Amino acid sequence: MPRVSVIIPTFNYGHFICQAIDSVLNQTFDDLEIIVVDDGSSDDTVARIGQYGGGRVRLIQQDHRGPSAARNRAYPETTGEFVAFLDADDLWLPDKLERQIPLLEADERVGLVAGAYYLQIDATGERFERQSPLRGDVLRYVAVENIVSGSATTALMRRSVLDRVGPMDESLRACEDWDLWLRIARVSHFAYVDAPIAVLRRHSGNSSSDGSRMIAGYKRVIERFFSDPTLPPEIKRLRRRAWAVANLTMGKLAARHGRRSEATKYLARAIWHRPLWADPYVVLARGLIGHPIA
Repeated sequence: MPRVSVIIPTFNYGHFICQAIDSVLNQTFDDLEIIVVDDGSSDDTVARIGQYGGGRVRLIQQDHRGPSAARNRAYPETTGEFVAFLDADDLWLPDKLERQIPLLEADERVGLVAGAYYLQIDATGERFERQSPLRGDVLRYVAVENIVSGSATTALMRRSVLDRVGPMDESLRACEDWDLWLRIARVSHFAYVDAPIAVLRRHSGNSSSDGSRMIAGYKRVIERFFSDPTLPPEIKRLRRRAWAVANLTMGKLAARHGRRSEATKYLARAIWHRPLWADPYVVLARGLIGHPIA
């Protein structure tokens, strides 16, 4: 039985999928299996995966149901003590697993390990290093923002914790990873690798570019999480801050895509939820003078 199970959901990413698979096969830690779930692709994804000819790479096909359903479909087929997700348009750096596994072995309280990553703008664009270090009891941070560094692509999780918190919410077509991190943060600690372990691509096909889908995801996750009567009072008090961050994120997304009136609307909402927070004012000012939005 392999120690690590890697789940790669893909939908019409034939031009990326082999690079993603190869980045797993090239890991310095190689006690692993790869399950690729083709979520109803209409391009050459299946043909490209077929070149691996079985072995450590298994293919599951299903009708198009979204990334959460794809990951949930693969999970019962996995056998690893640890489970990792990799988005099909992203890459792992060769020592990712080798750096993460010791952190899970060292502390049984840790249920998830993330790490720094490179953000690559378009397929051949410039790379920027990004970090959001989270260690220990992180619920007060994750409650406010989907702040797991690199999100699904960098996360390595303990199987026993995933069994405890349950599957991904298939009704969510955005923020489904945040919903899972919130549940994991309520029952375990997080750890972090202080070095880039993955490359995330930002391109026009990213699901995060769909504003209506994103705001619907934020609304569902925030409302459900903060309506839980078992939440500690100090976490419940973070609700307005979570809405402020969500609207700031949506404002920056709209600004990056040139939707200025939409960006202004979301940034105004962020200010309403948290009037003394400087960040939305900074984004508004940068937009007015024509500076790019990160």
